[in-house]
Amino acid sequence: MSLLSNELYFVYNDAGNETIGKIDLNTNEYTKITDEFCAIGGIRVVQFGDRAILTLRASQFDKPASLFGLDLSTKEVLQFATSYDVQDLKGYISEHQYFTFPTRDGSSSYLYYYPPTNPDYTGLDGELPPCIVYCHGGPNELARCGFDWEVQYVTSRGFAYVAVNYGGTPSFGKHHLERLDKLVGVVDVADTCDAAKYLASIGLVDRERLLVEGISAGGYITNCCLMFEPDVFKAGCSSCGLSDMKIMVENYKNHPLSSVGEPFYIDFYGGKPEDIPEVYYNRSPLNFTEKFKGSLLLTHAKDDKNVAYEHTQALYDRLKEAGKSVELLPFATGGHPFFDIPEMKAVIFERKVPFYLESFTK
Repeated sequence: MSLLSNELYFVYNDAGNETIGKIDLNTNEYTKITDEFCAIGGIRVVQFGDRAILTLRASQFDKPASLFGLDLSTKEVLQFATSYDVQDLKGYISEHQYFTFPTRDGSSSYLYYYPPTNPDYTGLDGELPPCIVYCHGGPNELARCGFDWEVQYVTSRGFAYVAVNYGGTPSFGKHHLERLDKLVGVVDVADTCDAAKYLASIGLVDRERLLVEGISAGGYITNCCLMFEPDVFKAGCSSCGLSDMKIMVENYKNHPLSSVGEPFYIDFYGGKPEDIPEVYYNRSPLNFTEKFKGSLLLTHAKDDKNVAYEHTQALYDRLKEAGKSVELLPFATGGHPFFDIPEMKAVIFERKVPFYLESFTK
């Protein structure tokens, strides 16, 4: 948000696209300023002489993040800088579609669907594409629809891609945000599975080649989907995700925030572990590895101080001992989330896509 005189400027979600609006604080009148962008970072109003310019970092589905200025008088959009020029890739860029889909608890949830896009190749007649379903982190973060190289990497290689804004995601109203209260590991998992099955039911993706992946809280959701609902996804990639609530509770005792208020997991699970042990047990993927049917690629940095590497090692060991299809890709350093390090990201992508393809023949 940014304030200019008696005008408040803010970003909000409008049918899947992030939009800039204005409220006149004297009259409480709302005005839409622009819907030219689909993903917007921070905004700020600055004065250049007699011109008021709203500066922002934003992207469109076919344009990477850039720095823009919006003249509030003329509505002229000024581009100050851009991260990449992708004009030569126009035909290869997948444009998202926004869906609201029904959930098993009688509510609705939201997703962005990116179809496979490559002018040099077409699928076989009657064939539906495999689909990667992405679970964002947080769990109260947000999947946006701006240009993303990682999305375009897989859609240009024949995969459909889906980003789910499951219950608990902000920007979709109070009810949607509160759906996750005390139900982490339940609502987020159910919405992710329901999103995949919904797209298959309307004929957009191959029901037999559904994949799931995520980082941090998204990695936990990935683990949960594969262990709790093993008939939905063929394979997954979990990066620095939780697997055992016992490990989480024990490690939190040494966390810098452990002395400040109640532990975060009380809100997540609805009580202390000593009061509701069955809840913590039932939301630990490590306890349900016998149900797992697919293939799982695990990645984690050993120096992660947020989600202990022990989560991933324990899950890998349990699955490996049971003869399940699992592979571990560890990193000595990288912290949390190590996906911010380009070299590590490249290593993961070089293994992940072949891993997914291999899973289809198992």
